[in-house]
Amino acid sequence: MWNKFDYACMDTAYTWSKLSHANRKKVGALFARENRPIMVSFNGNPSQLDNCCEGEDGKTLPSTLHAEANGIVAAAREG
Repeated sequence: MWNKFDYACMDTAYTWSKLSHANRKKVGALFARENRPIMVSFNGNPSQLDNCCEGEDGKTLPSTLHAEANGIVAAAREG
C-alpha cells in the first residue's frame, strides 16, 4: 500500500520528466533513502552531447540514457 511519501516521490519524478528533451517518451526518476530524496533525473543525453534524443526517423538515439542511468551517473559524479 502506498503512503503519502510514495505519492510525493511519483509526483516529483513526473515533474522532472517534463524537463526531458525527448519527444516520444519523457521519463523522470527519483532516488530516495529512508524516505528522503537524494537524487532526481530524467532521460536524455550525457552533458557533453547535444540534447536531441531522437533521430530524424523518430527512433531513440543510442546515446540517450534512461532516467535511472542518468541518476546513477549524476550520483557517482556528486559522490
